[in-house]
Amino acid sequence: MQLLRSLTLTFTLFALIPTAQAEVLWNNWYKITVENGFSGGYYHEKAETKQGKVYVETKIFRSEEGFVNEEHIGEIAKDSPELTPLFMSIIAKFRTDQLKIDGTFDGFGVLSVEIEKNGKKLPSFKKNFPRTAILSTTFPIWLKSRLPNIKGAQSLSFSAIHEESSTDVAHLENGTVRKLEPDAFAKQTGTLKIQVFYLGESSTWWVHEKSGIYERIEMPTRKVLVEKTTEDLAKESIGSSKPASSVAPTSSKPNPAQSKSSSKPKHP
Repeated sequence: MQLLRSLTLTFTLFALIPTAQAEVLWNNWYKITVENGFSGGYYHEKAETKQGKVYVETKIFRSEEGFVNEEHIGEIAKDSPELTPLFMSIIAKFRTDQLKIDGTFDGFGVLSVEIEKNGKKLPSFKKNFPRTAILSTTFPIWLKSRLPNIKGAQSLSFSAIHEESSTDVAHLENGTVRKLEPDAFAKQTGTLKIQVFYLGESSTWWVHEKSGIYERIEMPTRKVLVEKTTEDLAKESIGSSKPASSVAPTSSKPNPAQSKSSSKPKHP
């Protein structure tokens, strides 16, 4: 059975599971502001649990040089404390290029990958990861379950599979988290202020302890601000840009959350 399939098809199949068996963990829109107040785009994230699995879907829209480039990511993990990775799918669009990536995990850290670039299949391959590594999109779930274990200035370490919209597909990144003293925004929103060190840089997250949902992320090194908002306000942030599909029917983009230079923070 071939691994390669579209993200649309994948989540169509997910939708066939009876709604009564699904629990929505979050379904949020975020806008991205970069240096000097310019819009860096927006993204929509939805996570739910179904039949012992966690499904996370992320749709990212970045404004670059007057065009809106897109990336759709779908990932599945076991609904367990370990959040064992099971599957990943990425469709990245950038101008006239399109990249499709499908990867299946064997449950023991081995990722089997198939890639299609601009309609042409590339050689398949495998990558090995530690069995304790989580998918980066499941980081808020991981964080929620471990927040009670972080005391005082103590830090907690993690390993995440950092997805990329490139033929490299993914690589391992280690990080740490620790609680900070609450500031005015934390008190106003009833969130915890968390420092996350990942991809060689420090960021600050404001996270709801019970749900793991984050309200805001600040990345001072890249001068990027991410804020939870409504769907309308998120889309308005790049309303004047042209979608990549207006240039060509297919396109591809480097994952804004997955490269160190990107504007959307890949979980974590």
